[in-house]
Amino acid sequence: MQRIIDADYKVYRKTTDKENALKLFEEEGYKDKVLLFKNLNFKDIHYYEVDGRIFTFHGYLAPSTGYIDKFDIISYYPGVAITVPSSRTNGELTEFHERKLLAKIFSNSKRWTNMLNIANVGNLNSYVKNNNIKFIIDTSETYFENQISKIADMIVNDNDISIVQIAGPSSSGKTTSAYRLSVQLAIRGKRPILISTDDYFVNREKTPINEDGEIDYEMLEAIDLEKFNDDLMTLMEGGEIELPRFNFITGSREKSGKFIKLENDSIIIIEGLHCLNPRLTQLVPEKKKFKIYISALTQLNIDSHNRISTSRVRLLRRMIRDNNFRGNSIEDTFEGWDKVRRGEEKYIFPYQDLADIAVDSSLVYELCILKKYAYELFDTYDCNGKYYKEIKKLRAFLKYFIDIEDETLVPNNSVLREIIG
Repeated sequence: MQRIIDADYKVYRKTTDKENALKLFEEEGYKDKVLLFKNLNFKDIHYYEVDGRIFTFHGYLAPSTGYIDKFDIISYYPGVAITVPSSRTNGELTEFHERKLLAKIFSNSKRWTNMLNIANVGNLNSYVKNNNIKFIIDTSETYFENQISKIADMIVNDNDISIVQIAGPSSSGKTTSAYRLSVQLAIRGKRPILISTDDYFVNREKTPINEDGEIDYEMLEAIDLEKFNDDLMTLMEGGEIELPRFNFITGSREKSGKFIKLENDSIIIIEGLHCLNPRLTQLVPEKKKFKIYISALTQLNIDSHNRISTSRVRLLRRMIRDNNFRGNSIEDTFEGWDKVRRGEEKYIFPYQDLADIAVDSSLVYELCILKKYAYELFDTYDCNGKYYKEIKKLRAFLKYFIDIEDETLVPNNSVLREIIG
């Protein structure tokens, strides 16, 4: 890498017609690119040339290889991790943090997609085009269900556990995971009680202010901790409570009319951003807790040179979900996304290694479903709007996916139903 940087090779962006591009990719041995573009209705294809070699990259690159002045390579099984400067680190190298739990889950999920021969988008599109996508949908959903089923076994085999805490970043599928776990526990003779920390948000006018003087919905203090812990301890001591319900349209907490009380074999399932933060349930003994971390660990790549960002998929999930269920526009989602991401780095990711187990909630086929919903939102956005460039990037990214027309193939209990309804 240092040799390539020192050589300062020019990076040339070129355009050719689809037929010639496929020929070039064939000559370079890029079977994944041939498969990808063969099934797409692209008239012209952009590619890059560096030192006589050609590549395709989604997006734009620096003018030459010398623009990278800092990097680090870290040995990390089964390959290496490369760190480079980030805008979030003011041009300094990003610090590498090993996440053993997530690495294991990612490795398992990657092995599963490789077994089904869907390591990249070209493979996935072939299933859609050949009308075999139902098999991929069913196996993807079953893989997720198997993860939840194994966790249910772990919980019922430990008589000390009375509270399950499910945490994860925004739009990772916490609500659906909590519900599906409740079903798995119920068929094992338990009485699950679902509680969302979202319903314990303080009223919007009481939302805390961060150190930058901005309203911060991601802080732990955005939850009414006193009310939450009072209700939790009342339940643990055999009392009855009325669950609150947060109205995201009005920004206020309301009465739900739903009263709950623990019975024999009851298990409380709590889901929310901060469920791994020890302060949330500090009055409950550790042996009574089982902690789960949910993340949408996208295993799919566009091709061998282009990965799919997990945060990009979650942004699309959030954009569609918030428009459908929380009355938020695209502008609202973009406006808050940087704060959400900063909040995750500060309030959520540092606690993920406290989890007893991690779950991958990504669905290999989901972008073929979400594409239509995203495009419908994009079409309503003003081309002079503040975030139009970001929308153009997302639209260009989604062009790689062939739509799944028949949405009835998506099960009613799928994580996707939390997004699209």
